[in-house]
Amino acid sequence: MGLTLDPQALLMSTMAGGSGRSALLQQALQNTDMDPVMGQLVSQMLTRNEVAEAEEINEQIAERDERIHDLRDTLEDLGQTLKRVHAEVQALRAERAALQQDLGAAVEQVELLAGALGVCDECLGEAPDCPTCGGQGYPGSGFYRPDPVLYRRFVSPAAAARRPSAAIQGSAA
Repeated sequence: MGLTLDPQALLMSTMAGGSGRSALLQQALQNTDMDPVMGQLVSQMLTRNEVAEAEEINEQIAERDERIHDLRDTLEDLGQTLKRVHAEVQALRAERAALQQDLGAAVEQVELLAGALGVCDECLGEAPDCPTCGGQGYPGSGFYRPDPVLYRRFVSPAAAARRPSAAIQGSAA
């Protein structure tokens, strides 16, 4: 003996939609007491329902594929950005290394000139809060004595070159 289903209730519940439509239609098809016309109608509804479910699944797959495509594009953009940032970081590192080398050379020059003049190589005697000289290492202060070798190397030639020019300027006045 088969399961008896009210055809009107069956139609109403399957047309209302929901997640159990296919199962309800499958159950109705198993009813051996069903009118053949009703059986054909249920079979058509089941086919339509399966098509609708397949279309819904296809839409969900298409949406997911679109999200995956968007995520791949975003990931590719991020990869390009990462490459660009990496190149910029490398360029900045190279620039920093060059600046450090230039600074080291400048510090060496200042130390040589400070030694020649007998001044503090940190502040040239101009910073009262200097941890090395407390502002007392200015030229002629006696806080540092000029290095004679460096004095002859840097100061003497400059002073000698300055003398004729000073005499010319003095006579022009």
